[in-house]
Amino acid sequence: MLAAAFAGPGARVICMTDGGASHPGSRDWPRPKLAELRAAELDAAIAALGGAASCVTRLGLPDGGMLGLAPRYDEIAAQVAQTIRAAGARVLIAPAPTDPHCDHEATAEIARRAARRTGARLLFYPVWSGCTIRATARGCPSMSNTASIPSPRARPSPAPSPPIAASTGR
Repeated sequence: MLAAAFAGPGARVICMTDGGASHPGSRDWPRPKLAELRAAELDAAIAALGGAASCVTRLGLPDGGMLGLAPRYDEIAAQVAQTIRAAGARVLIAPAPTDPHCDHEATAEIARRAARRTGARLLFYPVWSGCTIRATARGCPSMSNTASIPSPRARPSPAPSPPIAASTGR
């Protein structure tokens, strides 16, 4: 989806955390080293899909600690909404709220709030979910209220922190 968006009107990726907490206590992957690797992985993925570094907004929220930020969700959603508006985005894509990762759950809730603020169509994708999820397909009268999205198999290696991708879709 991002490759198509970058080839057309463009897209933005909002990286919620630095992804540095996936290996707590690891000597091989201390938090700063892992955060640096995750940033490089994201930059390489964006470039491979035809995007540029300017397409990425990094919020720097605590990896593995986003549920603790619940009192700030409206503030964070306002930041996400600002990026959506600045990009002229009409679609917001976020990790599924059913995904069994605290940061994915929090990101889904923040995305809901940002979508309400902007009127962006909100879609969810599974990362670690081992089941089929129901994703909201809002703002499109020709579609039903939900769309079924089969999940991929869980990855055996750690995933980078969850981005929110906002495609302009113009």
